[in-house]
Formats: sequence, C-alpha cells, structure tokens
Amino acid sequence: MPSSNISTAAAAGSVGFNSSYSMEDSGVIAIDPALAAAKAGTLTTRTDADTGEVTCEAGHGFAQFDVVDVY
Repeated sequence: MPSSNISTAAAAGSVGFNSSYSMEDSGVIAIDPALAAAKAGTLTTRTDADTGEVTCEAGHGFAQFDVVDVY
C-alpha cells in the first residue's frame, strides 16, 4: 500500500514545534504518457541555427513540410 510521510520541526526562541503527518492509500498514481516511437534520420540540409531538412527511411510517417521537434 503506498504511503506518504511529512515531518517538520521548528524552533522560535526556546519554544520547539514538532509536527508529523502520515497518509496511506490503496490507490496508485501512475503516469504513463503515450509517446510515439522515435524515428532515425539524417540532417541533410542545415539552413540556420534552428532550421534544416532531415532525410528519413521509408515508413517514417512524416509529410513534406511537417514541423517537428528534434532532441
């Protein structure tokens, strides 16, 4: 069962403060974003610092003049 614990301690002058909180839940928080598989390609023309043309293998799924992010 997933659980979370938070504990704090503070002091102001000679007075101390302590606090703790614990929470358990039977649920699960799952993040599984759907991402397309990566496609390999070659930068064949570089126009400037952020523009260029990429040549990919057949079946890549891109259309001419598509704008894509490259990482």
